[in-house]
Amino acid sequence: MTLEQLKQKVEKRQSELKALEKELKDEEKARIKAEEAFKKLEALTPDISQSVQGLLDKAKITLPAGKQIIITAGETGLSTSIVNTKAERTGRGGGAKTITFEGQQISWAKLCGLKNIVRTPGGSAHRDVYNKAKELHDSIEHQCVVDQKSYPIAKN
Repeated sequence: MTLEQLKQKVEKRQSELKALEKELKDEEKARIKAEEAFKKLEALTPDISQSVQGLLDKAKITLPAGKQIIITAGETGLSTSIVNTKAERTGRGGGAKTITFEGQQISWAKLCGLKNIVRTPGGSAHRDVYNKAKELHDSIEHQCVVDQKSYPIAKN
């Protein structure tokens, strides 16, 4: 290969590299923009839930027992579903119990994920919230299996 051919090959590769770098920057900008939009949607979800409930109340429509409206933010936008709710399990141990947090029925484990509470491997998510985020734990309405109290505790 001649020196001229090598120079042409290098120039070709450099132009390909520049094109790839531009494509990478564009993709990164698009990803950041999508993440920002997703965060905005997630932040609006409780307000949208309240608005939907307000519309149902205004129309004097009540959901049948055991049904709940769930609004979630996803990659394609907001999704609204009417779902069957499971009865809250009671008792000591034995698995996930649902709690109501910001108008949504979720598990303690999901709450740990939402609030970045580090989980104890093989441990109870409820106990993790109790030990690592006591103020949050105490603000959630539930019958606590850790200390046998009903929360939130009414202040007289």
